[in-house]
Amino acid sequence: MVRIVPAGEIEATDIDQLRGIFRQPEIIVGTWRAARAEQEDITEEEARAALAELDPLWDGQFPAEQARMEGPLVERVGVRMCGVEVRLRPNELAGLMREMADSRMAAARPG
Repeated sequence: MVRIVPAGEIEATDIDQLRGIFRQPEIIVGTWRAARAEQEDITEEEARAALAELDPLWDGQFPAEQARMEGPLVERVGVRMCGVEVRLRPNELAGLMREMADSRMAAARPG
């Protein structure tokens, strides 16, 4: 039997999945490698810190902004009998990480 799952329920599960995924070592390393392709001086620790900052940043965003951030990151969401599978685009995650780092540097600049 196929059950209809409300979009809000899938989105909440999707965000919870993303939060866990951002902490996985292979995602951190993959994001760092993708970011280094464009910015050679970025360190793995900077990638780890930027991914860790996504969680509190996410909570402070309006739903429309969350959707804007999430859309390019998620390649596919699959609903299974035993849960939800989320497939990411690592290069997009690196782009979001760079965007966050740029915003953080701009906010730290005086005046």
